[in-house]
Amino acid sequence: MGYAATQVIPDETRGRSPRARFPQYADSFGWLAFPPSRTLPFKKTRGRTLLIHVFLPPRWKASDRRPAIVYLHGGSWVVGTPSQFFPQAFHFAQLGMVTACPEYRLWGRDRATPFAGVRDSRSAIRWLRENAANLGVDPTRVIVAGGSAGGHLAACASVIPEEQAPNEAEARDCAPPAAMILYNPVLDLRSQAWKATFTRELFGPVSRVIWSAYDPVARQLSPHSYLRPGLPPALIIHGEDDRVVPHIQSRRFTEDSSAAGNDCQLISYPHSGHAFHNYGFHPTNRPFHECLRHVEDFLGERGLLAEEPCPMLSVDESA
Repeated sequence: MGYAATQVIPDETRGRSPRARFPQYADSFGWLAFPPSRTLPFKKTRGRTLLIHVFLPPRWKASDRRPAIVYLHGGSWVVGTPSQFFPQAFHFAQLGMVTACPEYRLWGRDRATPFAGVRDSRSAIRWLRENAANLGVDPTRVIVAGGSAGGHLAACASVIPEEQAPNEAEARDCAPPAAMILYNPVLDLRSQAWKATFTRELFGPVSRVIWSAYDPVARQLSPHSYLRPGLPPALIIHGEDDRVVPHIQSRRFTEDSSAAGNDCQLISYPHSGHAFHNYGFHPTNRPFHECLRHVEDFLGERGLLAEEPCPMLSVDESA
């Protein structure tokens, strides 16, 4: 059922260059290519104030009750910026949703472990709900999405019970999202291969400390550990040739979650590696647009798209 992307990006432009599809934003990506409507502080941490970038749809009013998506960027919990998902956030805002891309604490900038990322992700979801009346958001239809490490954080925010959250105080009033959209997500950290990567490559000088306590940490930070009935609907999109996050993680998660009675769908892309879904990853952006369609269909079938599609973006056919 999804409100067709032809109302945003016409079919005849699929496979064309970014300049053809978005001539008014042709010179760059991220901030300039898909500018957010608002950038606001949402959380003050010990080291810095975290910002959230909000995209508002055409004909938006604060009194609306629109579905919303929170996008969490990837980067191995070490690097990365919210602008990774600005193209997707811009697209779904044009379909009538409110979308948001928050910062979260990173090892490279903040010397923060993924536990902090989980807390910050929950804080972003809670902030959007608490400010729903000012942002035109239906707090019962807040979706969380993320890629790679961001997919891991999105899954953690969705499946870890409040009483088992890394910081119970920060988990208060953080009900699970209405659905989760996960791109090549990290779903299980319990293998020995992940143990080596997680400790040596990600955390260098403190790796010995983390190594000695790795097994309980891995269980606590593995979404797969929390599978049970009653979880939010999940769409997982994963490349079968992913050499960063093995595809088998998503397959096993989908199988076990479905066996528990949950609504969990996996879309596998053959001959595709890590992060293939990102805007600009492929010369024609075909995988990017296909993934948008999959997400539209998934959300539309579950009543999580805006009720009224917005007008088509202007496309300069001569570009």
